[in-house]
Amino acid sequence: LHFHIQYQSTQYYRHPPQDDDNIELIDIECGNEGKPLLIVTDDNKTKAWETVAILEKTAGKGNFHYIIGEDEFLGEEDSDDEDFDDEDFDDEDFDDEDYISDPHEKLVVILEDLEDLVYDDETQFENDKKDLKLSLESTVENLEDLEDFGILSRVYEISERIFVNEFGFDAIEKETRKFFNIFNVDIQQIPYSKETLFGSKAELISSDYIDEVNDSLVVFGEELDTKEAETDEKAADIIRAFCKKYNDVPFVQFIEVEYLNDYSATSAKKTRKKLDEYIKNSPAYIPLQLLDAQFRVGNKEDVPIIRQILEDKNLESLYSTGNITQSELFTICYCLIHHVINEKNVVMMHAIYYAMSSVFGYKEITHKYLAILMTHHFQYYIEKYGKSRL
Repeated sequence: LHFHIQYQSTQYYRHPPQDDDNIELIDIECGNEGKPLLIVTDDNKTKAWETVAILEKTAGKGNFHYIIGEDEFLGEEDSDDEDFDDEDFDDEDFDDEDYISDPHEKLVVILEDLEDLVYDDETQFENDKKDLKLSLESTVENLEDLEDFGILSRVYEISERIFVNEFGFDAIEKETRKFFNIFNVDIQQIPYSKETLFGSKAELISSDYIDEVNDSLVVFGEELDTKEAETDEKAADIIRAFCKKYNDVPFVQFIEVEYLNDYSATSAKKTRKKLDEYIKNSPAYIPLQLLDAQFRVGNKEDVPIIRQILEDKNLESLYSTGNITQSELFTICYCLIHHVINEKNVVMMHAIYYAMSSVFGYKEITHKYLAILMTHHFQYYIEKYGKSRL
């Protein structure tokens, strides 16, 4: 989370000069029971759980309290019920995955929140456009600053209301449901099938080696979650070591190209060359085809495999067995995002984000995806209206 621009003006209250006796120091109670407290009204519930997920990652689970609408989490010490017994608490009564676990239910909530943004009259629409102009002028110095996730998130709420009213809720709902059908698939977990790991070469591989690769993938994932991988450079070293050991496995080749590209651990030219080499050896392997599509759509090329997904409104043509990993699905998401950006389709940009939020939950959507969408969201408004004409 980033500080609001006006927060900077409080620096002299928060950190006064040590030798300045003219500033009286007073204790101001903040938060709740010594921990930060996030309060979100019902009007802002759509983005609230995303914020909670970010805080869990940055501050740590249990190190803050929150109140979202009527839902409260104020810690065990805040309970007024002295007779409460932990053994009486049923874990099934509380879902920690973005509060609502079922993707269909989350989609309904998101769409209901969007429908609530529809204005009752034109005056609200015009007032919001004026407010957006002021927000942009106060927080955006130039277009390069749009890459700042903090700036984007500060003015996103008001521009989202404008977006819903400009394009109409019905059109947004239709596109969101289309992408929801694409993303709402069963994710294959480790141990992966032999087809997932080796593609068409699976029948030639021994079951012992398949078991070894799956076991090593578990250890590899655990290593990336430890302090040993706390920097991009250290994480890249772990990835290289693992991929070098199992370089004959197509799925590991997919991981190598995807991860090292994400960590910017090698140049795009070298990554592209390595991918071409892998595709030459396994031309029918879908995950490598998806990475090829990711490179091409990033260069604003027309990619048939992505158009096919949009026409089918599902992934059955690529995954007839339904076996797909989360890494592959996120690669598809990335390709679709850049495809609709290339076509400057703002409605589809948002529809992808709403659908991803429903299926994966805010915790799984990285800042990379959200920042990409939000950046082009604002560029659209600046190009259409201009800051002086909003």
